[in-house]
Amino acid sequence: MRLLFMNVYIVNGSPVYKKDFLIRVPVRLGEDAFMDNKISKRKADKLVKTMIAFKNLIEVNDALDYRVCATAALREAANGKEVVEEVYKKSGIKIEIIDGDNEASVINSNDVISELEDPDKNYLYIDVGGGSTEVSFFSEGKLIKSHSFSIGTLKMLNDQVAENVWIELREMLKEFKDTYGNIYGIGSGGNINKIHKLYGNAKGKFITLDMIKYAHDTLSGMTISDRIKELGLRHDRADVIVPATEIHMLIMRWAGIKKIFVPKIGLSDGIIKNLYEQYVKKQLKVVV
Repeated sequence: MRLLFMNVYIVNGSPVYKKDFLIRVPVRLGEDAFMDNKISKRKADKLVKTMIAFKNLIEVNDALDYRVCATAALREAANGKEVVEEVYKKSGIKIEIIDGDNEASVINSNDVISELEDPDKNYLYIDVGGGSTEVSFFSEGKLIKSHSFSIGTLKMLNDQVAENVWIELREMLKEFKDTYGNIYGIGSGGNINKIHKLYGNAKGKFITLDMIKYAHDTLSGMTISDRIKELGLRHDRADVIVPATEIHMLIMRWAGIKKIFVPKIGLSDGIIKNLYEQYVKKQLKVVV
Protein backbone atom coordinates (compact mmCIF):
# COMPACT_ATOMS: atom_id res chain seq x y z
CA MET A 1 0.00 0.00 0.00
CA ARG A 2 1.40 3.40 -1.00
CA LEU A 3 0.40 6.87 0.09
CA LEU A 4 1.86 9.59 -2.13
CA PHE A 5 1.67 13.29 -1.32
CA MET A 6 2.43 15.65 -4.18
CA ASN A 7 2.57 19.43 -4.63
CA VAL A 8 1.49 21.04 -7.89
CA TYR A 9 3.05 24.32 -9.03
CA ILE A 10 2.17 26.44 -12.04
CA VAL A 11 5.28 27.25 -14.07
CA ASN A 12 4.86 29.28 -17.28
CA GLY A 13 1.17 28.51 -17.26
CA SER A 14 1.56 24.73 -16.97
CA PRO A 15 1.33 22.43 -13.92
CA VAL A 16 4.55 20.95 -12.56
CA TYR A 17 4.19 17.96 -10.23
CA LYS A 18 6.67 17.59 -7.37
CA LYS A 19 6.65 14.66 -4.95
CA ASP A 20 6.49 15.70 -1.31
CA PHE A 21 6.77 12.29 0.36
CA LEU A 22 5.79 8.67 -0.10
CA ILE A 23 4.81 6.13 2.54
CA ARG A 24 4.90 2.42 1.69
CA VAL A 25 3.36 -0.32 3.84
CA PRO A 26 3.90 -3.98 2.75
CA VAL A 27 0.38 -5.33 3.38
CA ARG A 28 0.64 -7.68 0.36
CA LEU A 29 -2.99 -8.61 -0.23
CA GLY A 30 -1.88 -10.58 -3.27
CA GLU A 31 -0.37 -13.31 -1.09
CA ASP A 32 -3.93 -14.25 -0.15
CA ALA A 33 -5.78 -13.26 -3.31
CA PHE A 34 -3.58 -15.12 -5.78
CA MET A 35 -3.12 -18.25 -3.66
CA ASP A 36 -6.52 -18.66 -1.98
CA ASN A 37 -8.72 -16.37 -4.10
CA LYS A 38 -9.73 -14.70 -0.85
CA ILE A 39 -8.41 -12.01 1.49
CA SER A 40 -7.87 -13.45 4.96
CA LYS A 41 -9.13 -11.73 8.11
CA ARG A 42 -5.52 -11.04 9.14
CA LYS A 43 -4.76 -9.24 5.89
CA ALA A 44 -8.11 -7.42 5.95
CA ASP A 45 -7.37 -6.17 9.47
CA LYS A 46 -3.94 -4.92 8.37
CA LEU A 47 -5.57 -3.13 5.45
CA VAL A 48 -8.10 -1.43 7.73
CA LYS A 49 -5.36 -0.25 10.14
CA THR A 50 -3.28 1.02 7.24
CA MET A 51 -6.21 2.97 5.80
CA ILE A 52 -6.98 4.54 9.19
CA ALA A 53 -3.34 5.64 9.45
CA PHE A 54 -3.39 6.97 5.87
CA LYS A 55 -6.61 8.90 6.50
CA ASN A 56 -5.08 10.60 9.54
CA LEU A 57 -2.02 11.58 7.50
CA ILE A 58 -4.20 12.93 4.70
CA GLU A 59 -6.13 15.07 7.18
CA VAL A 60 -3.14 16.48 9.09
CA ASN A 61 -1.44 17.36 5.81
CA ASP A 62 -4.55 19.25 4.61
CA ALA A 63 -4.63 17.47 1.25
CA LEU A 64 -6.97 19.15 -1.24
CA ASP A 65 -8.21 15.81 -2.50
CA TYR A 66 -7.33 12.13 -2.63
CA ARG A 67 -8.30 8.95 -4.41
CA VAL A 68 -7.76 5.34 -3.32
CA CYS A 69 -7.42 2.66 -6.01
CA ALA A 70 -7.08 -1.11 -5.65
CA THR A 71 -5.73 -3.26 -8.45
CA ALA A 72 -5.21 -6.98 -9.12
CA ALA A 73 -5.36 -8.36 -5.56
CA LEU A 74 -8.80 -6.99 -4.66
CA ARG A 75 -9.90 -7.37 -8.26
CA GLU A 76 -9.36 -11.13 -8.17
CA ALA A 77 -10.29 -11.90 -4.55
CA ALA A 78 -13.75 -13.44 -4.22
CA ASN A 79 -14.39 -11.29 -1.15
CA GLY A 80 -12.81 -8.14 -2.55
CA LYS A 81 -16.00 -6.07 -2.40
CA GLU A 82 -16.69 -7.24 1.16
CA VAL A 83 -13.22 -6.16 2.24
CA VAL A 84 -13.73 -2.76 0.60
CA GLU A 85 -17.02 -2.33 2.49
CA GLU A 86 -15.34 -3.25 5.78
CA VAL A 87 -12.57 -0.72 5.17
CA TYR A 88 -15.13 2.02 4.47
CA LYS A 89 -17.15 1.13 7.56
CA LYS A 90 -14.15 1.21 9.90
CA SER A 91 -12.00 3.95 8.37
CA GLY A 92 -14.27 6.10 6.25
CA ILE A 93 -11.96 5.52 3.27
CA LYS A 94 -13.67 4.53 0.03
CA ILE A 95 -11.55 2.21 -2.11
CA GLU A 96 -12.18 1.94 -5.86
CA ILE A 97 -11.43 -1.45 -7.39
CA ILE A 98 -10.28 -0.54 -10.90
CA ASP A 99 -10.04 -2.98 -13.79
CA GLY A 100 -6.89 -3.59 -15.79
CA ASP A 101 -7.87 -1.26 -18.65
CA ASN A 102 -8.63 1.56 -16.20
CA GLU A 103 -5.31 0.93 -14.48
CA ALA A 104 -3.46 1.17 -17.79
CA SER A 105 -5.38 4.34 -18.68
CA VAL A 106 -4.42 6.05 -15.42
CA ILE A 107 -0.76 5.08 -15.86
CA ASN A 108 -0.78 6.38 -19.44
CA SER A 109 -2.21 9.72 -18.31
CA ASN A 110 1.29 10.59 -17.05
CA ASP A 111 2.03 11.46 -20.69
CA VAL A 112 5.67 10.42 -20.45
CA ILE A 113 5.86 9.99 -24.24
CA SER A 114 5.66 13.75 -24.90
CA GLU A 115 8.61 14.39 -22.58
CA LEU A 116 11.01 12.06 -24.39
CA GLU A 117 13.60 13.35 -26.85
CA ASP A 118 11.78 11.79 -29.80
CA PRO A 119 8.08 11.25 -28.97
CA ASP A 120 7.30 10.19 -32.55
CA LYS A 121 9.09 6.85 -32.20
CA ASN A 122 7.38 3.58 -31.24
CA TYR A 123 7.10 3.03 -27.48
CA LEU A 124 5.81 0.21 -25.33
CA TYR A 125 4.77 1.35 -21.85
CA ILE A 126 5.32 -1.51 -19.37
CA ASP A 127 4.00 -1.55 -15.80
CA VAL A 128 4.72 -4.76 -13.87
CA GLY A 129 2.86 -5.36 -10.61
CA GLY A 130 2.36 -8.24 -8.24
CA GLY A 131 -0.75 -9.58 -9.94
CA SER A 132 -0.92 -7.96 -13.36
CA THR A 133 1.17 -6.37 -16.08
CA GLU A 134 -0.17 -3.47 -18.12
CA VAL A 135 1.31 -2.80 -21.56
CA SER A 136 0.40 0.10 -23.83
CA PHE A 137 1.78 0.64 -27.33
CA PHE A 138 2.28 4.13 -28.76
CA SER A 139 3.31 5.11 -32.28
CA GLU A 140 3.93 8.72 -33.38
CA GLY A 141 2.63 9.91 -30.03
CA LYS A 142 -0.72 8.12 -30.36
CA LEU A 143 -1.99 5.20 -28.28
CA ILE A 144 -2.45 2.20 -30.57
CA LYS A 145 -3.40 -0.49 -28.07
CA SER A 146 -3.45 -1.04 -24.32
CA HIS A 147 -4.02 -4.31 -22.49
CA SER A 148 -3.74 -5.78 -18.99
CA PHE A 149 -2.35 -9.31 -18.58
CA SER A 150 -2.77 -11.56 -15.56
CA ILE A 151 1.01 -11.77 -15.15
CA GLY A 152 2.69 -10.50 -12.00
CA THR A 153 5.70 -11.02 -9.78
CA LEU A 154 3.78 -12.67 -6.93
CA LYS A 155 1.97 -14.91 -9.39
CA MET A 156 5.27 -15.98 -10.91
CA LEU A 157 6.71 -16.77 -7.49
CA ASN A 158 3.79 -19.15 -6.98
CA ASP A 159 3.71 -20.49 -10.56
CA GLN A 160 0.23 -19.08 -11.17
CA VAL A 161 0.57 -17.57 -14.64
CA ALA A 162 -1.38 -19.61 -17.20
CA GLU A 163 0.46 -20.63 -20.37
CA ASN A 164 -2.24 -19.16 -22.60
CA VAL A 165 -1.68 -15.72 -21.02
CA TRP A 166 2.02 -15.84 -21.92
CA ILE A 167 1.08 -16.87 -25.46
CA GLU A 168 -1.39 -13.98 -25.76
CA LEU A 169 1.24 -11.49 -24.59
CA ARG A 170 3.91 -12.90 -26.90
CA GLU A 171 1.62 -12.81 -29.96
CA MET A 172 0.57 -9.23 -29.28
CA LEU A 173 4.17 -8.07 -28.90
CA LYS A 174 5.25 -9.95 -32.02
CA GLU A 175 2.49 -8.21 -33.96
CA PHE A 176 3.76 -4.80 -32.79
CA LYS A 177 7.31 -5.73 -33.75
CA ASP A 178 6.39 -7.08 -37.20
CA THR A 179 4.13 -4.12 -37.99
CA TYR A 180 6.07 -1.17 -36.61
CA GLY A 181 9.72 -2.27 -36.46
CA ASN A 182 11.98 -0.68 -33.83
CA ILE A 183 10.32 -0.27 -30.42
CA TYR A 184 11.61 1.46 -27.29
CA GLY A 185 10.40 0.61 -23.80
CA ILE A 186 9.16 2.77 -20.93
CA GLY A 187 9.10 1.06 -17.54
CA SER A 188 7.16 2.03 -14.43
CA GLY A 189 6.74 0.43 -11.04
CA GLY A 190 8.85 -0.19 -7.97
CA ASN A 191 10.78 -3.15 -9.34
CA ILE A 192 12.07 -1.59 -12.56
CA ASN A 193 12.95 1.56 -10.60
CA LYS A 194 15.03 -0.51 -8.19
CA ILE A 195 16.62 -2.59 -10.97
CA HIS A 196 17.54 0.62 -12.78
CA LYS A 197 19.00 2.15 -9.61
CA LEU A 198 21.16 -0.92 -8.96
CA TYR A 199 22.20 -1.88 -12.49
CA GLY A 200 20.99 0.72 -15.00
CA ASN A 201 22.38 3.84 -16.64
CA ALA A 202 21.74 6.55 -14.04
CA LYS A 203 22.72 9.46 -16.28
CA GLY A 204 20.76 8.26 -19.29
CA LYS A 205 17.74 7.15 -17.23
CA PHE A 206 17.52 3.89 -19.14
CA ILE A 207 18.39 0.24 -18.76
CA THR A 208 19.29 -2.17 -21.56
CA LEU A 209 18.32 -5.80 -22.03
CA ASP A 210 21.91 -6.82 -21.27
CA MET A 211 21.81 -4.83 -18.03
CA ILE A 212 18.57 -6.50 -16.96
CA LYS A 213 20.00 -9.92 -17.83
CA TYR A 214 23.06 -9.12 -15.69
CA ALA A 215 20.74 -8.00 -12.88
CA HIS A 216 18.77 -11.25 -13.18
CA ASP A 217 21.88 -13.44 -13.12
CA THR A 218 23.37 -11.53 -10.18
CA LEU A 219 20.19 -11.43 -8.10
CA SER A 220 19.37 -15.08 -8.84
CA GLY A 221 22.74 -16.07 -7.43
CA MET A 222 21.95 -14.40 -4.10
CA THR A 223 19.67 -15.54 -1.31
CA ILE A 224 16.81 -13.29 -0.24
CA SER A 225 18.73 -12.61 2.95
CA ASP A 226 21.81 -11.52 0.96
CA ARG A 227 19.70 -9.21 -1.23
CA ILE A 228 18.43 -7.54 1.93
CA LYS A 229 21.81 -7.32 3.69
CA GLU A 230 24.09 -6.53 0.76
CA LEU A 231 21.80 -4.50 -1.48
CA GLY A 232 19.57 -2.93 1.15
CA LEU A 233 16.37 -4.26 -0.40
CA ARG A 234 13.20 -4.38 1.65
CA HIS A 235 11.99 -7.91 2.36
CA ASP A 236 8.89 -7.45 0.21
CA ARG A 237 11.10 -6.33 -2.68
CA ALA A 238 13.87 -8.88 -2.26
CA ASP A 239 11.75 -11.85 -3.35
CA VAL A 240 9.79 -10.34 -6.25
CA ILE A 241 12.64 -8.49 -7.93
CA VAL A 242 13.90 -11.64 -9.70
CA PRO A 243 10.58 -12.52 -11.39
CA ALA A 244 10.32 -8.81 -12.27
CA THR A 245 13.56 -9.08 -14.26
CA GLU A 246 12.21 -12.20 -15.97
CA ILE A 247 8.98 -10.49 -17.03
CA HIS A 248 10.86 -7.49 -18.40
CA MET A 249 13.36 -9.69 -20.28
CA LEU A 250 10.59 -11.69 -21.95
CA ILE A 251 8.68 -8.57 -22.99
CA MET A 252 11.84 -6.96 -24.37
CA ARG A 253 12.83 -10.06 -26.32
CA TRP A 254 9.37 -10.63 -27.80
CA ALA A 255 8.98 -6.97 -28.78
CA GLY A 256 12.57 -6.55 -29.94
CA ILE A 257 13.20 -3.82 -27.35
CA LYS A 258 16.86 -3.03 -26.67
CA LYS A 259 16.44 -0.53 -23.85
CA ILE A 260 13.82 0.76 -21.44
CA PHE A 261 13.55 4.35 -20.24
CA VAL A 262 12.76 4.55 -16.52
CA PRO A 263 11.06 7.87 -15.63
CA LYS A 264 10.21 6.70 -12.08
CA ILE A 265 6.48 7.31 -12.27
CA GLY A 266 3.50 5.01 -12.10
CA LEU A 267 -0.12 4.56 -11.15
CA SER A 268 -0.03 6.89 -8.14
CA ASP A 269 1.43 9.72 -10.24
CA GLY A 270 -1.33 9.28 -12.81
CA ILE A 271 -3.98 9.35 -10.08
CA ILE A 272 -2.66 12.69 -8.80
CA LYS A 273 -2.56 14.18 -12.29
CA ASN A 274 -6.20 13.20 -12.81
CA LEU A 275 -7.13 14.62 -9.40
CA TYR A 276 -5.49 17.93 -10.21
CA GLU A 277 -7.26 18.17 -13.58
CA GLN A 278 -10.60 17.54 -11.84
CA TYR A 279 -9.72 20.17 -9.21
CA VAL A 280 -9.02 22.78 -11.92
CA LYS A 281 -12.35 22.03 -13.64
CA LYS A 282 -14.20 22.50 -10.34
CA GLN A 283 -12.47 25.84 -9.76
CA LEU A 284 -13.37 27.01 -13.26
CA LYS A 285 -17.04 26.14 -12.63
CA VAL A 286 -16.97 28.16 -9.40
CA VAL A 287 -15.47 31.17 -11.23
CA VAL A 288 -18.04 30.98 -14.04
